[in-house]
Amino acid sequence: MSAETVDAEVVEHKFVGPNFVIVRLTDGTKCKLSIEVRAVRYKNGRNPDGTPMYNVSWNVLPSWKTPVGRVVKLPKPPVPSEVANKVQDKRILT
Repeated sequence: MSAETVDAEVVEHKFVGPNFVIVRLTDGTKCKLSIEVRAVRYKNGRNPDGTPMYNVSWNVLPSWKTPVGRVVKLPKPPVPSEVANKVQDKRILT
């Protein structure tokens, strides 16, 4: 597979308005999703519909706020040896 180089120029960017969304879940938990734009690049070319081509590098950073008094119980992770045994059992059966 050959590496292809694409001409692209870095485009300066800034947020217009907040860079986050807050979602309230049915159990009362609030999830704040912050967006971090790392880079925007303009590619020399156009999409089939005629719009310019951009490449955006971004991350989503979640943060959680659980209601006071609510205890969240997570299931115990499986023991690695139990997982290996289940995989071996499936291999034997098939």
